[in-house]
Amino acid sequence: MKIKFIHTINYFETGLDYKAKLPVLFQQLQNAAVFHSEKAGYRMDSLIQSGQGWVLNKMDMQVFRYPEYKETIEIVTWSRSIKGVKAKREFQVYVDGEKLISASSIWVFVDSIRMKIIKAPEEMENHYTSEPEVALNENLDQWRANRYLTVEFQNHISTRISDYDAMGHINNTVYVDFLETAVNREIGKSTRISEVKIQYFKELNPAKHWVNVGFQKSENQYLFSISDDQDLHAAGEVVLVDF
Repeated sequence: MKIKFIHTINYFETGLDYKAKLPVLFQQLQNAAVFHSEKAGYRMDSLIQSGQGWVLNKMDMQVFRYPEYKETIEIVTWSRSIKGVKAKREFQVYVDGEKLISASSIWVFVDSIRMKIIKAPEEMENHYTSEPEVALNENLDQWRANRYLTVEFQNHISTRISDYDAMGHINNTVYVDFLETAVNREIGKSTRISEVKIQYFKELNPAKHWVNVGFQKSENQYLFSISDDQDLHAAGEVVLVDF
């Protein structure tokens, strides 16, 4: 079953060009996923209280055009499969029939009390009703981010209390915020991310108040890593375009 989620871009979600910021779009995809979960009978507050839930592991997101201030986006999302500890979810974003974004994602089911990945309940797939269509990347599950970059340049970014979600964790959207900030500061204000492929590793310790976003140029894209002085938290690839 495909689910539609509607959102109108407001002023505070836009940048200097009155177009939506990338973390906003990333967040709205996750909001659509939450909306689908609740439609399927899995309320987020109930899942959190039970100590179980889905955590984003990988995302490949391609932006054909950034939505603008006051444009209403329609996010179409569906579950492609739920097997074992993993779920595959697809997204497409439209404005008046124009496709703006395609994305594929991988999620893992976790027990946050025991801090381990566990098998999802077997009945979940029936509740979500899977669709076989692929929005962007059929092979995302096989893709692995480069964990061992030769960092050519990096940006040091402080974390904020507002970066933490209801579970006391830094939401995965925030890492995209770190990435967009670092691209703007280190590569140029006239560039925009047209595709981001990201894999999440170790959660950022709340005692850490900063991260380094490092870059390595690789043909027509940049490899990136997000880390502190001890751990790697996320890594991936970005394709940039001038605007």
